[in-house]
Amino acid sequence: MPVTTLRPPDAACPPARPVTRRRRRLGAEAAVLVLGATTAIPAIARPALWFDEAASIGATHQLGLTARESGGTMAPYYVLLRAWSLVSSDPRWLRLLSLALGLSAVALFIRVSERWVGRSVALASSAALVLSYLWAQLAGEARSYTLALLLTVAAWDRLDRLMGGPATGAATLGYGVICVLLPLTHGLAALVVGAQVAALLCAKVEPAVWRRVAPGVLGGTLVTVACAVGGGSDVTDWVRPTTWSDLYRLWRHMTAVLPALAFVVSGLAVVTIAGARADHRTSSTTLGRFRAVAPTAWAAVPTVGLIALSLVHPTLVSRYLFVVVPAWALLAMQGVARLVRVMHANPTKQAVTALLAIILLACAATTQAASWSQPVDEWDRAAAVVAEGFEGADAVLMPERRNRMPFEAAWADRNPPVDPTLLDFERPLGTPRYVESAKTSAEALRLGSRHERIWVVYQYVFAPSRTAYRAAVGSSTLTEDFSVVDQWTFDRELNIVLYERGAG
Repeated sequence: MPVTTLRPPDAACPPARPVTRRRRRLGAEAAVLVLGATTAIPAIARPALWFDEAASIGATHQLGLTARESGGTMAPYYVLLRAWSLVSSDPRWLRLLSLALGLSAVALFIRVSERWVGRSVALASSAALVLSYLWAQLAGEARSYTLALLLTVAAWDRLDRLMGGPATGAATLGYGVICVLLPLTHGLAALVVGAQVAALLCAKVEPAVWRRVAPGVLGGTLVTVACAVGGGSDVTDWVRPTTWSDLYRLWRHMTAVLPALAFVVSGLAVVTIAGARADHRTSSTTLGRFRAVAPTAWAAVPTVGLIALSLVHPTLVSRYLFVVVPAWALLAMQGVARLVRVMHANPTKQAVTALLAIILLACAATTQAASWSQPVDEWDRAAAVVAEGFEGADAVLMPERRNRMPFEAAWADRNPPVDPTLLDFERPLGTPRYVESAKTSAEALRLGSRHERIWVVYQYVFAPSRTAYRAAVGSSTLTEDFSVVDQWTFDRELNIVLYERGAG
């Protein structure tokens, strides 16, 4: 009788269950990434560039000058954007780089948070991140915020692996490089390094861990100081001193735009923080204590640090804290999970609590409409007004030199027979530049006396614009020889005033 040899099941083919589980895992992650791409579409699809995006374009054409002018802040992003723009300079294409970096950060955040809190909470937290107000604003914007987010998540990932993995030179070097790149990508992202130091202190790590992270912490600190000294902190001319309304706006942007939902998210975060204290006390390992406090440190230290800094140096802008939005989302979803565990004996209450997470995500989705509806096309509309009323002998006066970048970017979409003369600059209209040589106000007005009409374009968001504008409109050239014939006001205090010789 022939003998039939049966292969063991394991050798014949891989088990079906692990394959199915892996497919579900990848499918859930893909769904979150698709959701993140979808919620960024309105920002990407905007035809107009706003002021900061125009600055990004200008910086790509003057990488060295921009680095010296800005103290090196955002330099890594400008280098990436320069390479990306070789394909196309269309605003939508330029914004896709930010989306790609942001989705990479979300994918990595899922893996990091899964090690900390489990897969379900990690996926829910990632969904909350891509449904947040700041994600809708910044994931599709041609600025460095999503690169800073990716580096922030990578820094937590490297630190977590340094805590739980073998001590290798490559791991220490990788963490150090990320810490150095953080302040170069955005100066205030360096607050994340402070949060990591706080988490390590709370975890009471061994001296060996401190030796691994010390080079990165020291390097990041030195680069932050160098950026600040070199001019990377010049935001005080448009950020006003901190008020209670600014703190209220920051709280809503970090949690939820709807006040009622913001209270719920804050309450869930408090539940998580209280539970983290208990987990920290009961954990028997350094890694366990670190993972218990890491989300709280990530959310709280940069937020408190920025508020404290703003009291002496006005810098309280919610987008500067985009890198901590994942932590706030993680705290909220951890709070839901803790409530579910508390109610484990009552299936009905457990289902209701789980439903709370779904409602939170649904409400978060509705709040994104507040971001989508915000107009950011004021410079596009201003350029359209000038192009429509422009005559061949007209000139344009911009008392604040930084106003040229967004105007020039918007003017590129206009096709008038002749470009206007720029009284303040030697270089004619063309491609935006981050660093621009400007004439003195007196010299510009002396040239303006040769023209019949002058378009004065200024934006009050910059404090120097107010002084420069008052000096320009108060000069004898305008007050004696010209009169105002029309004026327009747009969002963000952008104004156009048309002067005509001898009118009125």
